[in-house]
Amino acid sequence: MARALTYIEGKRIFFRFLAEELLVEIQRDSAIQLILPPGSTPPTDDCYDLATAIATRIDASERAAQIIKVNNVTAQSVLEGPWIVECRGVAADAAFLNMPAYLSRRPDIVFLVDEPVATLDCRRLVFDVNLKSVLTAATNSFTELARLADYHGPGIDMVARFLVRGLSGVQADFSLLQDQQQTRALTNSEIERFCKSISQLWTYVDEPVRPERIEKWVSQFKKYGVEREALLVLQYLNRIGYITKGEISNYISHTLEALRARNKSKTVRVTTIQAGGKSEGALLYEIRNLKPTPVPLNDVTFGKVTADVVLCVDDVIGSGGTIVKSLFENKGTVDSHRFLEWLKSPANSLVVVSALASKSGIDRIVGDPRGIGKISVEATRVLGPTESIFGDNSSIISDPVRRELFQAVCTIIGKKLYPKHPLGWNDCQWCIATNYNVPNCSLPIIWASGSEINPWEPLLPRR
Repeated sequence: MARALTYIEGKRIFFRFLAEELLVEIQRDSAIQLILPPGSTPPTDDCYDLATAIATRIDASERAAQIIKVNNVTAQSVLEGPWIVECRGVAADAAFLNMPAYLSRRPDIVFLVDEPVATLDCRRLVFDVNLKSVLTAATNSFTELARLADYHGPGIDMVARFLVRGLSGVQADFSLLQDQQQTRALTNSEIERFCKSISQLWTYVDEPVRPERIEKWVSQFKKYGVEREALLVLQYLNRIGYITKGEISNYISHTLEALRARNKSKTVRVTTIQAGGKSEGALLYEIRNLKPTPVPLNDVTFGKVTADVVLCVDDVIGSGGTIVKSLFENKGTVDSHRFLEWLKSPANSLVVVSALASKSGIDRIVGDPRGIGKISVEATRVLGPTESIFGDNSSIISDPVRRELFQAVCTIIGKKLYPKHPLGWNDCQWCIATNYNVPNCSLPIIWASGSEINPWEPLLPRR
């Protein structure tokens, strides 16, 4: 039976309803802190759609809100809204130190935070699936949407499905809205405008990323009919997948400070474990004012330096192999036998500090029996199933049919670029990049260069 609403129309209406329900007791004369407790919210895209509805509540605009990381906010960068300011994973004191105070009074700005920020003077809204108010708001919003969509099918589990899998999960299971059978091909001017907007915010290896490079990368997908999905990858990168060296350094520094504060009764030292050419050296250079100065782990295990808790750092943990091999297999600068003997002492332990880490990588490091349960990982951001672009709960491409098609294309191309791991190391399927390198856990279509026989121009060539 044909529905009265398309998915795109229904999505906009649903999140408008949801915003109105949640904001019923909140004054609307200021920006909003949308508090998203980790592990207790629907998928990321749904949180952004809700934030857009909140940011456009005054003028009922149908414009999509632009997303900017809090570190990039200036008075000039957010002149015309609506804006979503992504603050999650950033220390509050650093994030809001230099922010113009009047921005917190603009109703077309929504700040996404993990927890309430006291220094941000604006209204707060907690979006936690465990709250009765959120359950009630979602129930009322679906009731109204079903009426407008002329839906008469089963719906008893619809709200629960939304709270776990988002609106796309509801659509996949209940066909609440009319699917868009045909997607219009993007015009060259649309692609050019989109690529230009991204290039203004990106650098790579200290050079600007030219819009022509981004356009050329997207154009390679046209013959497969998936350029729209390539743009979704760019959107995700621009939103939360592209991370600068400065952001990573800040993450690491704040985590190190927190660990020292939690271990005041112990002697804590930052140590080095990786061989030359790895990311550890460059990262420690960025935080070179660290006191006391980092020392080789061997200095601790051989008794030259005293420490109960040793810390080592890495920017991105993918498979976890670099850490495991450095600590246990003499593949870095560590005398592994001596380290294991040191670790047996009841007071001694090691913590790996990382900005980004996969759940599987953390499990590999922490679960290695050679670590005898005394090695832990502190990661600012843990990448789980929703960051795997082709997973069922992907926050990047929600349409399962288009996602499957794009996966087939990426697999075909990836087998020519990185044959053993066509979708990234250990099948991670990431869309993650820094402004100085790309982890090999990310899709090879992003970072791998082709050959004369199989030409391919990467977006950001891996170093």
